[in-house]
Amino acid sequence: MPSTSKSSDSKPSSNESTSPLLTAKLAKLKRLKALQAEAQRRESERLRKIDVFGLLGYVPTAKQQEFHDAGEYDVLYGGAAGGGKGQRCPDRAAPSYSESMEGKVLTPKGFRLIGDIAMGDTVCNPDGTTAKVIGIFDNGPKQFYRVTLADGSTMEADEDHLWAVSIAGRRRARKQGIPAIPDGLRPQDEWNLRVQTRCRIVNTVELRSLVASADRDKAAGRRPWHVQLPLTNPVAMTGPQRAHEVLSPYILGALIGDGSFCYDTVSITGVDTSTFDRIRAELPDHLKLTERITNDRCPAYTITRHGNTLDGDAIQTFIDELLRLMAKQGVKQADLVRLGLATQSYLSGVMSGRKRPSGKLAARLDEALEANGSLLAASALHPEATAMDLLRRDGLAGCHSWDKFIPERIKTAPTDHRFAFVQGLMDTDGYMDDRGHVEFVSVSERLAGDLRDVLRSLGFRATMTTKTPTYMHKGEKKEGRLAYRLYVRGRDMERLFHMPRKRERVARFNGGDVDPMHRVVSVEPTEIDKSRCIQVDNLNHLYVADDYIVTHNTRALLMDDLRDCVRNPGIRIGAFRRTYGELKESLLAELSQVGYAGVLGASWNGTEYELRFPNGSLLMFRYAESVKDASRRQGGQYQKLTFDERTLTPPDVCSFLESRLRSGRADIPVIGIRSGTNPGGAGHGAVKTRYIKPTNYGEQVITDERNRTVRFIPSKLADNPHVNPEYAQDLMGLTGKLRSAFLDGDWDVFAGQMFPEVKRDRHVLDPITLPATWKRYNGVDWGFSAPWAVLWGAIDEDGRVWIYRELYERGVGEAEQARKILAAEAADENVAVRFADDAMWATRGDAKAISSVYADNGVHLSQAGKGAGSRVTGWQRVRSYLQEGPACPHHRAQGWETCPMLHLFSTVTELYRELSDLPHATKGDPEDADTTGDDHASDALRYLLTNLGAGPEFLLLDEKPELAADGLLTPLGHTMAYRPDPADETASWWTDDDDGPRPGGTVQVE
Repeated sequence: MPSTSKSSDSKPSSNESTSPLLTAKLAKLKRLKALQAEAQRRESERLRKIDVFGLLGYVPTAKQQEFHDAGEYDVLYGGAAGGGKGQRCPDRAAPSYSESMEGKVLTPKGFRLIGDIAMGDTVCNPDGTTAKVIGIFDNGPKQFYRVTLADGSTMEADEDHLWAVSIAGRRRARKQGIPAIPDGLRPQDEWNLRVQTRCRIVNTVELRSLVASADRDKAAGRRPWHVQLPLTNPVAMTGPQRAHEVLSPYILGALIGDGSFCYDTVSITGVDTSTFDRIRAELPDHLKLTERITNDRCPAYTITRHGNTLDGDAIQTFIDELLRLMAKQGVKQADLVRLGLATQSYLSGVMSGRKRPSGKLAARLDEALEANGSLLAASALHPEATAMDLLRRDGLAGCHSWDKFIPERIKTAPTDHRFAFVQGLMDTDGYMDDRGHVEFVSVSERLAGDLRDVLRSLGFRATMTTKTPTYMHKGEKKEGRLAYRLYVRGRDMERLFHMPRKRERVARFNGGDVDPMHRVVSVEPTEIDKSRCIQVDNLNHLYVADDYIVTHNTRALLMDDLRDCVRNPGIRIGAFRRTYGELKESLLAELSQVGYAGVLGASWNGTEYELRFPNGSLLMFRYAESVKDASRRQGGQYQKLTFDERTLTPPDVCSFLESRLRSGRADIPVIGIRSGTNPGGAGHGAVKTRYIKPTNYGEQVITDERNRTVRFIPSKLADNPHVNPEYAQDLMGLTGKLRSAFLDGDWDVFAGQMFPEVKRDRHVLDPITLPATWKRYNGVDWGFSAPWAVLWGAIDEDGRVWIYRELYERGVGEAEQARKILAAEAADENVAVRFADDAMWATRGDAKAISSVYADNGVHLSQAGKGAGSRVTGWQRVRSYLQEGPACPHHRAQGWETCPMLHLFSTVTELYRELSDLPHATKGDPEDADTTGDDHASDALRYLLTNLGAGPEFLLLDEKPELAADGLLTPLGHTMAYRPDPADETASWWTDDDDGPRPGGTVQVE
């Protein structure tokens, strides 16, 4: 058969047939993406129109608004007093006012802001009585210090604040005997007698010196004489009590300790009959304690009502209020049923008076009818309320073990009520070992914190620690919830228990008449701020205060974060402070002031310290004092980082956290970094290097080496319209550097600066040729990951030190370091001694000491001589060289009368930077430098100066002597100056009878 070929109208290929279908699908997908993009744009516009600041009641200043409007990647906001720091008594009318800025004073009705205290008011005295305010004094700017006690409590006080202190470990005093306290004294008289006979009065500056002395003794291996503060007597409080029925303090404490009330019933377990006998005795008449039958060995009881009788008047009050609200809202009973608030039969029974309204129904109706709690209050008026109703009045109904707390009425209750509550809590959940030591453990941080406050108000010392318990489940070891442990000490420990077997175990502290006291662990300078104090009519002149300051920068940072969470769905923001204590007293305190952003629909997780928003955004509050702290969050990512008080956080921590900035979704932008701070702290130098100098102190925006925009928004006193005139005048009255730092936000000066004496125009000069006869020395501070620093210093005839060269590098091995030192020196340069860090002589295993490697490469070192107290002594030596002395010939030729005894060539940039930016230590000895800051070149200088003898000495004359004639000119750089010839008979004035002729010197004419 003849072959046939395919005709041109044969069936098309599959590719040709599906092409229109594919095209249609692509077009549909394109339209869908366009619709999604448009919906996303509209949603973004809607979110940006939300007035987040208005909803939160926040009115930013003009400078803060500039911060909020900044679009750069990395923005720093901060500066001067008044610009970023809140005052202790701020203007209440200021839009930026926050109660957390003010100091607090304890009154019989609870803490009050010091600005609210008036003449004649009653305040609490630590002897357990009250006192009248007879004087109020505004003291102007003062240096403030944060005093930290061993139990973790802190207080800020100004330099003149008086403290009653006792010194522990005084063996001579113990040998002589402590004055006896007579029996039969009133509690307040006994407390005052103890303070008078066993304490002395010091101010804050003296207190700081005593604490530093104890730290030095401990570091040297000697017995430290710790500084202690007396505990208070139980303070007298008379807070407002509930008008309607509530559970007694003891029953409430017992239920919080070992009770369960997270479901429909209130139950409690235990084995001690004394506890349940007291509960039965204190229950309202209509309630009873009923034992439940369980398989457990531990008896269980429920608290139930005797009967189900209803009080007609109470029910009618609820019905009348419900009908009034329904009429006001135009709502019928059928509408309430349709909304699912209750079944038809239940609601009919309530409205007819046949059934009692539950608290849950009342709460639902409150919300639906916008009753502001009136229905819930009416339902609770029933005189025969259940135990759950009574717990609901304290806000405890439904609480689990991890979110229990102590109601405010207990915290401010009279002393006997507070003791009764603690007894109920400790009888059921307190622990006491055979020695009589008392502990309390809870998985609720809030409960542990509340109990700590109550115990302190009763005159006990309560120290909180944490631990993670473990348990076995199906043969597998698992971790439980984080637990908070309180270790309690004080006088009269038996008052903490009602249970006989526990009371009998209590041992008096140290078995005799020794007072438990607070040990002071640190006194750290914070800032200069306005101080207010009050005077009371008690003979001891004391009152109980709680004072802490939250920075104004903190509020601006927090508000910025909250707004970004609303505007950017799904964003993750990390807000950081250096320590948990700082986080709690700054960002978290500010967050609580705005109700944890509940008005924005956010929900607060107090366990994880996270704020979650309905749109998926997450604001995480964290602390990081070291890279190890920061690395705990290594697996997480952030689209924005917030650093509150940036200069207090070590620079390496900030750098590590910045590496976590990224986004895995195209619709979630990376906003960048926002920081707030004021001058001072371990990170001062790093912040100054990144933000301050490159931007010319905020005058320009720069782009860094990673193409990120960087901006500094300086905040000065004039930028804050809410600072009262008196405070502004106080700051303007300051002089010199303090005025620059606190009024103008000068980053060359800051509170806590180690060496405020350093001045570029006095200590720094351009390089000149130094005489070859001057001896040369090295100071060496070893480092590899941290910088390695070497300084070259020359000593002139008078003993002044001229630092003329430095090496400052990272990542250089020890052999290469030695070679670089030799390469930096001239061929004819002779270095007499090279003083180095003692750690360079340390060995491990078979490895050579670093000093030996140096020696193998031609650099021979001498130990600088570390030891107890050597750091503080060395810094004092540095400070002495920074002081002025008679002018050297170089500066005298320029008309100077005096010049510093330490000169730095302008090429020695790293040493000048470190000396300018080095802060005082915030931990340990306050006279030491902060080791978390850059101190490498400074350490090298310390090694060098410590080993140069007593330092410069100068002879002062009554009149100018006759100088020798020509030929006695000594060259010094580009200048010439007359110097005496010791060999000339006319220069006998230069001869020292004791030590022989001096080698030369400068004459200062008085």
